[in-house]
Amino acid sequence: MYCCCNCFNIIEIHKIIESISTETGDCEFCGTKSTKIVDTREMAEFFAQPISLYKVDKDGKDSIGDLIQKEWQLFNIDSKKANVLLGSMFSDESSVDKNLFSEVVINYAKNCPQSKELVNQWQNLRKEIVSTNRFFIESAIDLDLLKKYLIEKRKKYTAGTLFYRGRISDRDGFDCSNIGKPPARKATSGRANPQGIPYLYLSSDLQTTLYETRATFLDYVTIGTFELTEDIEIVKLRTVDLTNPFEEDLYEKLVYQPFLQNLESELSRPLRRHDSDLEYLPTQYLCEFIKHIGYEGVEYGSAMRKGGVNIAFFDDKKFNCIKIEILEVKDIEISTS
Repeated sequence: MYCCCNCFNIIEIHKIIESISTETGDCEFCGTKSTKIVDTREMAEFFAQPISLYKVDKDGKDSIGDLIQKEWQLFNIDSKKANVLLGSMFSDESSVDKNLFSEVVINYAKNCPQSKELVNQWQNLRKEIVSTNRFFIESAIDLDLLKKYLIEKRKKYTAGTLFYRGRISDRDGFDCSNIGKPPARKATSGRANPQGIPYLYLSSDLQTTLYETRATFLDYVTIGTFELTEDIEIVKLRTVDLTNPFEEDLYEKLVYQPFLQNLESELSRPLRRHDSDLEYLPTQYLCEFIKHIGYEGVEYGSAMRKGGVNIAFFDDKKFNCIKIEILEVKDIEISTS
């Protein structure tokens, strides 16, 4: 059977088909006429890694075509055709269980005992550090493995990038010398920093900055614009979901993904005014480890504005405050669930 580029959503597959196709014809799956086509069996080696993630399981709810589409948005054809297409790819592969293409399946990497154990390790550590032990922790997590996958999430910010920081003020506002991180003696516990160890919390845009101040009607807010003076590397714990089923070491990454999703959720979780600072301890532990392994900050999603980006920078020496603006809040909007 023959397929074509239009059967798939992912550009990597388009490039593969373009490079290996030797004939033109009509696609048997999406119906495209007079296009470059390939024998589906020639695609098997490229799909071997994503296919290896799935196992037949009576407790599954989806066919492999349905599940791959839910997880990766891979196809431009319906799931029934996707099942036939995948089965056709591996029709000559004796090592592949042919029941994959006719029965319900699960993504084993996301459901394996190791993945669940990693999440349990974080939950146990979280509970212990908040309510049992603060410094000599028994619920250890594999820090070497954590380091390996944090490296995968590294991100570079280049010199000249602008960030923003806001503080509620009076109409006279603050100057640049008072808009940065607080002195150590005044540094209270934060989402990333322990008490007495101040970090510079910045946002990537003005709107998120205003939300993060939690200003209300008729408050004045001083906004400082900060310019990065040197390139730096941080860890991005935001949108940690994998989107490409052809990444290297995909199985390992998927096993570890629920753990990283827990870390992302912890960093972005909103705390109410009456919540205890103890709730910050797990993320402080995480950020201190990230600092320990040599990175200069952590990027995480805003708890106050969906889609907003915040960064906790461990050191402010590579930033200059270049502009001060004083704003008055003229309107607010409140919604309830």
